[in-house]
Amino acid sequence: MRSFPFLAILSVLAYAGCAAQIAPATSPATAAHRTHLASNMLIFATDSGELRYWPISQKGGRTSYLLAKLANVKGPSAMSASGDTIAVGVGTPSSIVLYDAASGQQTSLPEPGYALDVNYDAQGNIIVLNVIDNHHRDIIVYEPPQFAPTTLSSCAFIDYNSSYIAADNEGNIYINQNIPESATVIEIPKGPSGYTPELCSKLPIRETGSAAGLLVDAKTDNLVVFHEPDLCAGGNEAEMNVYGKPYGRGTRISKNLHGNCAGTLRFGLDDTQVYFLDGSPELHVRNSGPNDYGEHIDQRNYPGGGGHGEYRDSHLATGVATIP
Repeated sequence: MRSFPFLAILSVLAYAGCAAQIAPATSPATAAHRTHLASNMLIFATDSGELRYWPISQKGGRTSYLLAKLANVKGPSAMSASGDTIAVGVGTPSSIVLYDAASGQQTSLPEPGYALDVNYDAQGNIIVLNVIDNHHRDIIVYEPPQFAPTTLSSCAFIDYNSSYIAADNEGNIYINQNIPESATVIEIPKGPSGYTPELCSKLPIRETGSAAGLLVDAKTDNLVVFHEPDLCAGGNEAEMNVYGKPYGRGTRISKNLHGNCAGTLRFGLDDTQVYFLDGSPELHVRNSGPNDYGEHIDQRNYPGGGGHGEYRDSHLATGVATIP
């Protein structure tokens, strides 16, 4: 099975403290131009901390454009966007970096580990699946406007196999997790008094192969589970299963998105398209250019799964493509 670089297990310091007030460090990023994030941008990050985008088209793209250069950061691991703000998990220094495209400001939130996946919930909270050490994961929720972190670490099912995170419209958190020869989904409920990780449970969902992504459709509250049935060995790859509530017991629609060693599923505008990292080989065709790089982003219609758009660029850092 092929493993994406951003899934490498790192040894990091454990997080000390919960829900403490923080003072985010704010500095200007180097912007190509001040702008609002637009629905026709497919955004990604480079290893050096550049934020770049492709204009979205039916067929994809080969030329990306600079959006901003983040200051003093390297090694992006995951990212997501909401409104004009992009949240990026970075390895050096370990942090969640917020970039406001409208103002050009960059804000750094202290991150105790390494972000495997970053997402926004319907209330604007940033939820992060975090590597603590070689054997543990935990979840950190940054709540605006102060972005005070709350650490959810008491779920007995969260372990080093956890890979992707998402939240439904009610704020319940879900984690897509690998278990031997299959993948499952864990729920952390959120009640009137907040999150209750000690009441977490495994949903009656068990996918074949390995976890490859997780989303919630904001329009329907459907859970979208992405997985690799044949473990990146060819054949049945990049399968998307859409579950209505109650998840695992309600309706299920299954679509093969015809990728090759896929990961990190993201929605496009109005949840009518999905984008995912694809590990297909480099293009070896006549007139191929320097940006016809092996790692690329695939575009498919949602929920039908049709379409064959591809976005390629040698600047692409693994696993951080998204769209607001």
